[in-house]
Amino acid sequence: MARSSPSPLARLIASAISDMQFHSLSISRWLVAVAVLCSATATVWAQPHEYPNIQSLVGKKLLQPAQSPDDLIAQGFARDQLVSVDSLPPKYRILLPNSVVTMDYWADRANIHIDNNWYITSIVWG
Repeated sequence: MARSSPSPLARLIASAISDMQFHSLSISRWLVAVAVLCSATATVWAQPHEYPNIQSLVGKKLLQPAQSPDDLIAQGFARDQLVSVDSLPPKYRILLPNSVVTMDYWADRANIHIDNNWYITSIVWG
């Protein structure tokens, strides 16, 4: 995937950091500068192009690790409404309602939000 060049603001902040000119910034200005830099670089990564249709999984039922699709089909579920973890990107995490999660950002990680019945409610990269 080709990356676009950083914005002028991101280059300016990166230059200030590399030149150690940030020592005179107050903590709040430093945090704002870091947030701007992070958001500027996050736009470079964007959604991984290998999974352009991942949002089509929203509303479908995610199979639990030991669950057989045949059992759910016997209960009346349609096969095309079931999602196996094998069809998810290599880096993912499944988030139940009220899950405690780390706030680290991985551009190539899919956060799969599910409800208490294991239906996918949203998918967010990061």
